[in-house]
Amino acid sequence: MTAIDDRIYVEGHPTTCPPDLHDAADEQERSGGVAWIGPMDPGPDDLETAAVRFGLHPLAVEEGTRSPSRS
Repeated sequence: MTAIDDRIYVEGHPTTCPPDLHDAADEQERSGGVAWIGPMDPGPDDLETAAVRFGLHPLAVEEGTRSPSRS
C-alpha cells in the first residue's frame, strides 16, 4: 500500500513518520500516541491489514471505502 502520509502524534505533537503500515502500528503501540495513516488507492487486503493491526471496527473500514456522495 502506498501512503500519502503516515505520522504518529503524541500529546497532539507529530513525532515519527513510519515507513510502512506495520511499523506505524508498532510505533503507535509503543508510544501510546495516535497514528495518522493516509493510504493512496488501498486494496481490500491493505484495508484488512490496517483493520487488524489497528483494531478497527469493520463498519469503520467499510465507511472509509465509500465514495463521497455527490450533491
